[in-house]
Amino acid sequence: RIPTLSWCGGPDMDYASLWRCSQPENGFKKNNSCPQDQEFLTALRRNSKRFLRVLDLRSETAAWGNTVTGGGFEDYCGCRLEFGRIGNIHDVSRAWNAMGAAVASVNDGEIGTWFRDVVASCWYDIMGNILRCGVIAVQEVWHHRSSLVIHCSDGWDRTAQVTALAALCLDPYLRTRLGFLNLIQRDFCSFG
Repeated sequence: RIPTLSWCGGPDMDYASLWRCSQPENGFKKNNSCPQDQEFLTALRRNSKRFLRVLDLRSETAAWGNTVTGGGFEDYCGCRLEFGRIGNIHDVSRAWNAMGAAVASVNDGEIGTWFRDVVASCWYDIMGNILRCGVIAVQEVWHHRSSLVIHCSDGWDRTAQVTALAALCLDPYLRTRLGFLNLIQRDFCSFG
């Protein structure tokens, strides 16, 4: 994996930054751990008086499950690992479809099963976890002036969503029309 700089706060924020990547490939027995990966994360932490927070957007169960196929998660010295509990793309797709079905089943003047259907869709659970992870990232950079590594299995959908949300909250330029277009281009189009 190659952690990539997604946003940097500059001198006013002690160059605290957001980094995104995929999961480390250390496997179930943790015997494939890459020393260069550990050195890179140690270098990110050097300017901070704190640990390096790593926000793994998967559930802990999913992260452990990925170790069977060679994936993994950071349990490096000096890192504080936190799991975001955001469902994968299949969970999101199911929730989106269920939420759409709940909306489509609404009849004028009837409550019906709307509330139960919305809750059962889990859509708000997923959105809530994305927002919660965005807040964690913003607090780490803004309040602690510390860099943060954000990833899921492959560094795609969940990673882009949380990284972009955090950058949007941290950087007023990204809240302009041109800045927002640049954010979309960078975090969603250019990363793939």
